Amino acid sequence: MTLGVFRLYLAVNMDKILKKIGLLKHCQFELNTDQGTFANKLNDIVESKSLGLFSDMGDVFSRNDKNYKGSITYQGFEIRRKRKFFDVNMNFTLIKGTFEPNGDSLQLHIELRAFHPLLIVYYAFLTVIYSVFLISFVVSGGFDGNYFLFPFFLVHGLFMAGVPYLVLKRGLKKTLYEIEREFNYLVNTNIVRTEKN
Repeated sequence: MTLGVFRLYLAVNMDKILKKIGLLKHCQFELNTDQGTFANKLNDIVESKSLGLFSDMGDVFSRNDKNYKGSITYQGFEIRRKRKFFDVNMNFTLIKGTFEPNGDSLQLHIELRAFHPLLIVYYAFLTVIYSVFLISFVVSGGFDGNYFLFPFFLVHGLFMAGVPYLVLKRGLKKTLYEIEREFNYLVNTNIVRTEKN
């Protein structure tokens, strides 16, 4: 029972944390098309595939020309950009969208989430390794006369923790730009994007 409550608490607060650090973004697009036409055009560029935890492994071997993978339903979609061979961008951004018809136009409510669940494992492993190293260094008397090692150790730890965050944040901005460009291409008209707070 307590594990379920903890998971619910973590899920609710995780969105707040991700939004605060810039790894979660909500926005709206207004398109001059109807829902069925847009869903069909979106289906032309999205390969129907699972977005599970280890789903990125086979992307580089895909013979499909489609740039995105995921699922499209009548209510909305959940997609992610496919990884390409020799692609140096670590883009994990998940794009969730819902359709809302609005007269002659279509409103898309988009959520961009740049957080991958494997990062929890990475940061936990990083914390354990640096804690063990620091404790063993202090216990063995490693700071006797070697005080320059502690700032190096601290900077290295900040670098190892900060680089993945910066890569994810950059990937989110790039995905927002790419998806806006893709939607613009799909409907062949200028679209209007509004940011949500």
